[in-house]
Amino acid sequence: MKIMSQDKNDSSENKFTVDKARLYPRIYRINEKEVKNYRSECSFYEIRIVEYKKDLKIYAAYCKVLNRYLTIYEAQLCVNYWEKCPYRYTENVIRRSSQI
Repeated sequence: MKIMSQDKNDSSENKFTVDKARLYPRIYRINEKEVKNYRSECSFYEIRIVEYKKDLKIYAAYCKVLNRYLTIYEAQLCVNYWEKCPYRYTENVIRRSSQI
């Protein structure tokens, strides 16, 4: 499944488009060599592959609770402190209240 397409109107190589949102590589991109350092035990966290160019893959962290991509800083917090994450608690509360 392709989750990213390059913005045809933008000739800049510093931007890529994912789900109609602009993600700037300097704050969102996780290099292929660093992906193993960004693994989290959180069930709402995932690393998605976003295609920037045909011969280059770019990875970005995604939070299912927030429904958005995480910056590198936020991704590192999720990796280190996922058990204390307030969004995980919020998601569990929302799920329980919708079942009532």
